[in-house]
Amino acid sequence: MITRHQNSGRQLIVAEYNDNAVAVLCLNEVLNEPLLNEEFELAPFYGLRKSHLDDNVYDLIRPSSITGLLSDGAERELTSLVNILQLEEAEASYGSSVEQEANHSDVDYFINVPSVDLSTKAASDVTHSSKTSNAFSGMMLSSNDYQAHLFAERKAEVDLEEECTPPEFPPFTRIPTPVYHGDINAFTLELAVSHPDHESETIPLLLQAAFECFPERDYCILSIPSTCPPFPLLNLFVRVAPRATSTYPHELYLLHRNSVLSTLETRQAAVPDIEEVQEFIENIPVAHTFIDNFLAAICEEDDFESYLLTSENKIVGVAVIRQENENEYLNNHYNVNEWINEEYHKDDGRALLIHLVLSPIFQRQSQFFLREILRLSDYTVLFYRISSADLSSATRDRPLCGILDYLFPLRPRHLPEFPNIRSYQEFKVIEKIAPFTVYLTTINLCTLRYIEINTKIVVIGSSDTALAFLMGLIHSPRTLYKANFSNVTVVSPHGLSYDKPNKILSRFFVQRSTFNYQHIQMDTLKTYVNEVNGVLTKIDRKNKCIVINEDSTLSYDLLFIMCGKQFQKPIMSGNKKHPISRFPENVFLINTQMDANNALGQLKRLSMRKCKSGK
Repeated sequence: MITRHQNSGRQLIVAEYNDNAVAVLCLNEVLNEPLLNEEFELAPFYGLRKSHLDDNVYDLIRPSSITGLLSDGAERELTSLVNILQLEEAEASYGSSVEQEANHSDVDYFINVPSVDLSTKAASDVTHSSKTSNAFSGMMLSSNDYQAHLFAERKAEVDLEEECTPPEFPPFTRIPTPVYHGDINAFTLELAVSHPDHESETIPLLLQAAFECFPERDYCILSIPSTCPPFPLLNLFVRVAPRATSTYPHELYLLHRNSVLSTLETRQAAVPDIEEVQEFIENIPVAHTFIDNFLAAICEEDDFESYLLTSENKIVGVAVIRQENENEYLNNHYNVNEWINEEYHKDDGRALLIHLVLSPIFQRQSQFFLREILRLSDYTVLFYRISSADLSSATRDRPLCGILDYLFPLRPRHLPEFPNIRSYQEFKVIEKIAPFTVYLTTINLCTLRYIEINTKIVVIGSSDTALAFLMGLIHSPRTLYKANFSNVTVVSPHGLSYDKPNKILSRFFVQRSTFNYQHIQMDTLKTYVNEVNGVLTKIDRKNKCIVINEDSTLSYDLLFIMCGKQFQKPIMSGNKKHPISRFPENVFLINTQMDANNALGQLKRLSMRKCKSGK
């Protein structure tokens, strides 16, 4: 260990091989924790601080234990069921429980529960939630407001300040940031250099030594530019999701000491694990479905199976699976053959992942957990579904899986529709059910190298070209690695919204592509793309940012403008003797489905007004 200034807070660690330095780490105990909490979602990591009695984090992270979720009758039923199961296995579990308690007493220093707290907002919520920083929503727009905003930049030319003023929208309300009062629980990795021939061996050893330099701190953090290409060191770190209003130019990664100092194991859940699983998921919202399925797996009912990921005999991950029974539907509605061969993956070897809750500090071990689940369960393929109800916290009845980045999305097939044939419902392959998105993984896919690309890609518009570009970016087949684009944003007045099929609305447009409501709902696009509802008003190429709605900025590294063919109000040349009046209430600009909805609603109001007046 070498240090130049003893009181600078920095420490330098060097790895040697044959008396030659092959790797160097520079560590610093100083970090700007308030700024990081303002810009990043650090609540799952307890704000990089130690626990304190004055912390108000639980006002924002709603605790919900099993007993709090159930009614009195259901609680008594659950308690009696647990007691019966424990009595049946009391003799078998007595010796193992004593052994587990002895093991726990030896390794308690590995797990620091306050620093591994689980937020009510899962990681998958971050890829689903839209970044609407100071942007107005399409639901707040009427037809007049929308056209007034589009033409607001020309009001100086036509002198329509009084007649055509931009709409006023309420300011964006920031989510309050948790306040922590404990001591700092992290240190900074400022510099990491290694010889390419020794990188894979020396870096993990140096990181273990780094935590020995700061025995009282649990996290190691580093910050890199978004344009930085991926390098092997990042395979050990977990990316922290930025807040919706974040303007921080760099990406934040962190590493917990348990992910490098502890040993991970996977095993099937048993009755003695019920109480510990209850403590593990106590801060997870809408956990009642998870509880029911987990108890069904413990009782060996309905083909449910449950597996646990443990770190030094402490539970850090729980998964519930069952056999997939809709293989025929999946084969006919999704391109399953792009990833698996039916000759080697039979129907009885396919399982459905129902729930998976994983501690955020072990996010990088997701592939290991999935691979072990497939090995222990004797399945070869693991599917995961997300329905439209799962996309909203108001209708969600289960916690979303937080490892979607490590699953492979399936593209939906384009099936012919037969609306005029009455007997088509007899065929199961074209049965109409609520659309859902599907992901899968196999043992071979779990071994692929994971690459996270943080380049800020901003796409202007949600035209057919933009959708095709985004789907090609996400669904491009790769056989040597798993690439995930973490910073893809679409800027559009109404986001990626597609309305349900409507015969009247369909007559407003000429169908030139296969994108429709059914296809968008079955595709996994919204999982990987952030939506900003707004209108592009300015491009600042020097600072590499765009202005949205004339008052909000969004930075980018790569900018793609794909607005599609749209009708716009022509600019009149020459001197204007008379000001141009606003559009009358029966004239509409229709470029999107939302415009068609607004026009149809206005036509209904006009017809009702005419009926009431009797004219």
